[in-house]
Amino acid sequence: MHCESWRFPGVDGWDGGYAPLLRTRARAVVALPPGTDPTDLAPHADAGLTAIHAVKRLAPFVDSAATVVVIGAGGVGQLAIQLLRILTPARVVAVEPDPQRAALAETLGAAQVVADASDVEPDVHAVLDLVGEGEVPDQGVRMLRKGGVYSVVGYGGSVTLELLDLINRELTVQGNQIGTYADLLELAELVTSGRVRIETRRFPLTAVADALHAVSQGEILGRAVLIP
Repeated sequence: MHCESWRFPGVDGWDGGYAPLLRTRARAVVALPPGTDPTDLAPHADAGLTAIHAVKRLAPFVDSAATVVVIGAGGVGQLAIQLLRILTPARVVAVEPDPQRAALAETLGAAQVVADASDVEPDVHAVLDLVGEGEVPDQGVRMLRKGGVYSVVGYGGSVTLELLDLINRELTVQGNQIGTYADLLELAELVTSGRVRIETRRFPLTAVADALHAVSQGEILGRAVLIP
């Protein structure tokens, strides 16, 4: 993610996002145990890699007395909740207005789930913002205690930081992109061992329009997977 010449299929003009085959290099391939269904692992090369990278960067700032608020329990949020439970001793609170995703967040290990960021008391150690739009970024910063960390993955909006407040509360702001190959190897092991999972819905590649419609209608709890 720090490479000056990185390429992203389907995003930066490099074809391959919805292709039956993709040309790549051996260094980008992760070997899977015999009998493993790669379909269930597909979302982890993006959503999972984003989640584990953000959680690992946040981990040094939290201990067993810490509360981490995860804003958004979609695909990345579901993974972040599980990874926070595995990689940190922190108490995890999820913010999710959708009832189905909220219930799923509880089953995945969130100690508490609230419907709105304004429902969280402004005294938490860290916020992992997976929304990054509307009032959410400002709400995320406001709920931090002194010495807190605002870690952001979602984008599209903006946040206002008053420098005096930033200094007085000694806040840390982290921006997160995507993880490394080593992160992907670690994540694949967690997934194949059954410690991390994500809700997936499968579509044949020929039904890509149906998959995109289901996503736009909020019908996908976790991730849609296209199968060539």
